[in-house]
Amino acid sequence: RHDLVFLAGHFSANNALAADFATSVLSTELAASTTDFTNTVVFSAGCHSGYNIVDADAVPAVTAPLDWAQAFARKKATLIAGTGYQYGDTDFLEYSERIYSGFTRQLRYGTGPVSVGQALMRAKLTYLKETPDVRGLHRKALLESALFGLPMLSVNLPQGRLTAPADASIIGAPTAFTQNPGQTLGLSFADARISSTLTPHVVNLNVVGATPTQVAATYYSGPDGVVTNPAEPALPLISKDVSVPGKVVRGVGFRGGDYAESTILPLTGAATTELRGVHVPFGSPVFFPMRLATVNYYDALSGGDTRLLVTPAQHKGIPGSTQSTLRLFGNIDLRLYYSNNVAAPALSAAPSISGVSGVVEGSDIVFRGSVTGNPAAGIQQVWVTYTGDLPRWVSVDLAQCVVTATQATLPLGCGVEESTRWVGRIAGGAGLASALRFMVQGANGVGLVTMDDALGAYYNVSQPAAPSAPPAVATGLVLQNTPASAVYGTTISASAVLTSAATPVSGRIVTFTVGASSTSAATDGSGLATVTLPVNVVPGASSVRAAFAGDSGLIASSTSSPLTVLKSPTALSLELTSSAGTPGSPGARATLTAANGGPLPQRTIYLVITGAEPTRVLPLTTDYLGRAIVSALSLSPGPHTLTAMFLGAVPLVVSTALTDPTYLPSSSSLTHTIFNWSGFFQPVDNPPALNSAKGGGAIPVKFSLLGNQGLNIFAVTYPQTVQVSCNSGLPESEIEPTSTPGDSVLSYDPASDQYGYVWKTEKAWAGTCRQLLVVLIDRTSHVANFKFK
Repeated sequence: RHDLVFLAGHFSANNALAADFATSVLSTELAASTTDFTNTVVFSAGCHSGYNIVDADAVPAVTAPLDWAQAFARKKATLIAGTGYQYGDTDFLEYSERIYSGFTRQLRYGTGPVSVGQALMRAKLTYLKETPDVRGLHRKALLESALFGLPMLSVNLPQGRLTAPADASIIGAPTAFTQNPGQTLGLSFADARISSTLTPHVVNLNVVGATPTQVAATYYSGPDGVVTNPAEPALPLISKDVSVPGKVVRGVGFRGGDYAESTILPLTGAATTELRGVHVPFGSPVFFPMRLATVNYYDALSGGDTRLLVTPAQHKGIPGSTQSTLRLFGNIDLRLYYSNNVAAPALSAAPSISGVSGVVEGSDIVFRGSVTGNPAAGIQQVWVTYTGDLPRWVSVDLAQCVVTATQATLPLGCGVEESTRWVGRIAGGAGLASALRFMVQGANGVGLVTMDDALGAYYNVSQPAAPSAPPAVATGLVLQNTPASAVYGTTISASAVLTSAATPVSGRIVTFTVGASSTSAATDGSGLATVTLPVNVVPGASSVRAAFAGDSGLIASSTSSPLTVLKSPTALSLELTSSAGTPGSPGARATLTAANGGPLPQRTIYLVITGAEPTRVLPLTTDYLGRAIVSALSLSPGPHTLTAMFLGAVPLVVSTALTDPTYLPSSSSLTHTIFNWSGFFQPVDNPPALNSAKGGGAIPVKFSLLGNQGLNIFAVTYPQTVQVSCNSGLPESEIEPTSTPGDSVLSYDPASDQYGYVWKTEKAWAGTCRQLLVVLIDRTSHVANFKFK
């Protein structure tokens, strides 16, 4: 049966390549098959499995115009496939994989027939509601998965049906605010504590290098799985229904939580197509992600639930190391703001926060900040959330510097009445000041929330300086030995010297950056920090930047140097491969590498064949070793030139040269002649006859190639022999050359159109069988068997 078919190979528009990167199936073979695919549902995560070829734009001798969507339509099948590159993750079901997995799950929900159109739509909706941050690859996966056929075609699975998951809202009736502006605008709130058991996982990764090693990477999963994005740590996921009838969650504020810290090597996301992706190190200088909770409305837009998506883990890179500090939360306290206001105030933006400070005054720590917003929505609440005394976050509410009927005097610390000024304090907290880090959050009267966490670095508490404490001093940073140019995909060495008042500064972290790649190192006794940086920025004008973030005694400094990134040269080799002795059908293998010597996988190589037949072009795809392989070339007799091309002006394909933003073109050619062998002549018979000969005698060997092809036709200097069994005719010993100083050289007789030479045998061969082996340079072989007396 062929009811449901999932295809997971590598696809081009009309070719499917198996995991061995050699076996392929063509769309024309599908169309010509006798298999009945009527009403079959075919779905595929393969790249370009749903790519459409516009027949009028096809290139003769290059493009096969029958694409997979057409081929399956001709077979009366319904196809769900991607119109471009489709992605997964090396360790998780993600991107296109998650959509197709969700599609199959949707077919199992409920009872009775399920239409494929509804199943695909629900799979995409579920994808959206489970994703905290919809990025580029998520959009790509959603938009490219397309249905070719009738969406009402239904599948009725007889067994294995599932009940669609459902949960109740964790929020009861929210509490209405009794103070303005929220009281007037109908704002309410609900506090929620999110707790869950998280499960650790360890993945062993191979470190590629001169001496390959393995390292153990760690991630945690939540009750609702894992959130992963390229080059970011995998995060545990908790999803909760926070719907309230008649109201909408407008904002969520972080109020506190308990956490534990440890040092781990985080498992980062590695997006992939057919090949495993690379897990790059994670090096954020601040705790990531900065927001632990987001509200997801995608399901609510279609009449479902409003979801609260929580990722209770944060990572901060350790300078000079591939490890990071993991901050894992046991519980998180959140405040959700609900509103049903649809008037003008609902159009207001979230508040703006500025002028944040925390200062020791006497035995207290006093927090101040300016919070502004649209007067129509006002400011409802402002609070400071701090940590440092214990592994936990705690919130302190701030008061507005105004006099009201319920607040007859200004709050302590205001000084003057100012409606945008908010103050609060930790009584008796002065002794904790050096350890405390804090952020400020604010909500307006319609529930929108702003967080100011100093871009993830958090704010410090300032203390009155002691009389002898020196003020912070300026620093200088100078790059040294930085190259003016570098090739894409390679690495460079960069150094910088950190000084203060012309004196080297040691033991400070300097971060070097090229494009999106950054590496940190500590300065030595001479103020020097040196790193090796990968150059992965798009070729063109760029820069090498070095930065010192500063500390309590030293002011931050930075510097940069221009860097021209050059396209990477490529190298392309081409060789013929054996084709099991089939005349006229040798195989070919092209290998593509970059400037750093690494293979270039999943690139298109064009094999151009010219010579004894009309020019034709074969597009091939490189495998994980950079190889593009064709198992057999059907070539007519005569001379041929085979040229493998990566980019450049490919005949029959483009009128102008193909280019790539990161790599330069390359090509490789070889000449190859297909000989028209017509067999051995007397006294040597064609196989399987067993010829009789006397050991030590001279045997004239004659054959024809239907014309004079020149004398350099052997793959070896002379024909060779293999000792064989007289009974079976199978080889028993290694190939050994027969040429001796008395053998004649190859000659051509135009009168008889025959090649010939004199084969002088050994007396020691008496009583044995030998096989004469003639190997032509087109890799075809011809044999004749002898029994020596």
